[in-house]
Amino acid sequence: MNEADLPPLPSGFLPDDGLEKEIGIAEMAERFGVSLRTLRFYEEKGLLNPRRSGRHRFYGPESRRLMAIIHMCRSVGMPVDQIGELLAALVQSRSEATSTDILSRALKARIAEIKDLAETLETQREEAGRLLRSLV
Repeated sequence: MNEADLPPLPSGFLPDDGLEKEIGIAEMAERFGVSLRTLRFYEEKGLLNPRRSGRHRFYGPESRRLMAIIHMCRSVGMPVDQIGELLAALVQSRSEATSTDILSRALKARIAEIKDLAETLETQREEAGRLLRSLV
């Protein structure tokens, strides 16, 4: 997908680096604290589509906004396939308000998943403690 094809993405927490120019992969990796391999992985998975010139990759403002969403989603443990589905939904949105609603629903769903996981982990912790106490 070309940058020009991207709809308005949710703002607020997204970076506004003020740069209209493209940046290379090394600068992109540095800005987000990820490795070059991570950016290539996101490209392989279809999450990012930088402009390419030979072997070089270039990221414009919208690619950086997409990366901010990807990075935020990964920070809360969202699986890559779910991030892909989220980005696909965002790409279909027609307004920033719709994009914000889509992202909000995805984050609420992730919170529910984390809550369920926390409950499961607590049950497992209690069971492990019970088993340990039965050994002594």
